[in-house]
Amino acid sequence: IFIHKCGGKLHHIQRTRLFKNDDTIVTLSPNNCRPHGAATILQHIGLISSDNNKYNGFFLTRDSGRSQSSGRIPNKLFRRMKQGERHEIGDLQYLSTGPHGCYYAEFHSGECWWGSAVEDAEFHRIMQSWDVYRVAFGSIEYFEDEQQHRDNNKIIATNSWIILAQDGRAAWKNLPTRLSQKLECRLSNGSAPMEISLGPGDSYFVRFLDGTVDYCLPAKIARVCDRIEKRGGTITNVCLHPDISHDFLIRHTELMPR
Repeated sequence: IFIHKCGGKLHHIQRTRLFKNDDTIVTLSPNNCRPHGAATILQHIGLISSDNNKYNGFFLTRDSGRSQSSGRIPNKLFRRMKQGERHEIGDLQYLSTGPHGCYYAEFHSGECWWGSAVEDAEFHRIMQSWDVYRVAFGSIEYFEDEQQHRDNNKIIATNSWIILAQDGRAAWKNLPTRLSQKLECRLSNGSAPMEISLGPGDSYFVRFLDGTVDYCLPAKIARVCDRIEKRGGTITNVCLHPDISHDFLIRHTELMPR
């Protein structure tokens, strides 16, 4: 489904050649896509986290503004889109999702919706007051509230996220220490992040306005990035799933022919 929606030729011999012994890694390029395939005219792409991680998928927007998706969008977002003035996936310009129904949706009309899986006043305050550019959701962790009575423990959920504003500001919560320190350092020097993704554990990818990138990735994804760079490609974006280490999308420049 992904190959088809992205304009790839389903049976093209060149489509899986980064690793000869791993057919789970698919490479799309102008050479193995149909004319005007998404590999050449893709504006935005992201992984969709379903509410129960059983129906994960992806969302993409082409340069033409046309949007497509595969998999289930969060139930709360789906129900809201079907109420009142009904909206379709094609009306979306940007979509970011996270665990247990978290989402940020931006429509071509300029209207923006968001939802969080846990109570988070700071998240909602920032979303209401900023002109948001990008949102990334991390994993949600659960722990016992030690202040509760021993026989009446309360389970506390804590979320993680980062919000990027159009004016270069960034706000975040519960990010990996290395990423948090990197952001603080770069923002103090006037270099704002423009693309960011949060994965399982302490994994992440970030690209700054000056074109530099920083990442800490699960072993399989790091291995793919290393192979791309050895083949002469430059990593421009990595889309991670906050809970699944083997779901990922990597955008990069063209590879050198073998």
